[in-house]
Amino acid sequence: MRFENLLMSLRGLRGTDVYSKNRLRERVIKAKWLLWHGGSARCLERLESLRRDTGWIGARNPLGRVIRYLRCCSRYLVNYQQRRAQGLPISSAGAESVVDYGIGQRMKRNGHMRWTISGANTLLQVRCAVLNGEDIRNFRRWYTPDRKIEGFANVIHAS
Repeated sequence: MRFENLLMSLRGLRGTDVYSKNRLRERVIKAKWLLWHGGSARCLERLESLRRDTGWIGARNPLGRVIRYLRCCSRYLVNYQQRRAQGLPISSAGAESVVDYGIGQRMKRNGHMRWTISGANTLLQVRCAVLNGEDIRNFRRWYTPDRKIEGFANVIHAS
């Protein structure tokens, strides 16, 4: 995303002709390619030379933000091409999408039921317990067979 933001910013670079903007864009794309293929050090070198050529000094511009991010996260950067070739995931987007969908269904504003943040958190904890199989064990521990709860005690402990 930071690279995409940088590419969009290059389009609006003032005082630069179209040819120069396209050359800068190509250089950013090549730096991104290096990062994707495990060359984070070379990617940073390319971005630093781009910084000198554009005059974007400091960390408050899109180029500075990309450079700062890459320096801070350099130990976490992986060779994405290698991970993809091994069949390993390169992002957690699938899991995040499912979580966002589940929360969105419960937190939606239309309909009669609304959830508070703390209520949604409690619901997610219960859902996780159900998926992990901890819900029945806890229920049996909290509500022993000698304790009668209308309709539930006999059903739960009978299974």
